[in-house]
Amino acid sequence: MTLSAKSAALIEQLRRVATREIEHINRGSCPDKVEGVSVRDDECPACKVLIKADRILGQTCTVQAGEEQIAGLTLEQQAPR
Repeated sequence: MTLSAKSAALIEQLRRVATREIEHINRGSCPDKVEGVSVRDDECPACKVLIKADRILGQTCTVQAGEEQIAGLTLEQQAPR
């Protein structure tokens, strides 16, 4: 299988999130057992990578900071903490 450069770059970023080379900032809106696995903080480097992957996969998530919609994702508004 041949990947586009964009897909390969995203897979590399996801690998870096998984190995914690790109870390969550954990200010309350990063995915965890308390907030749930579908929350994202639009200022967190690791969450930004997950938002890109969610967009491609058509996943629904909640993004902090009042984002309304990102490229086909169904996002719920959540007040900043």
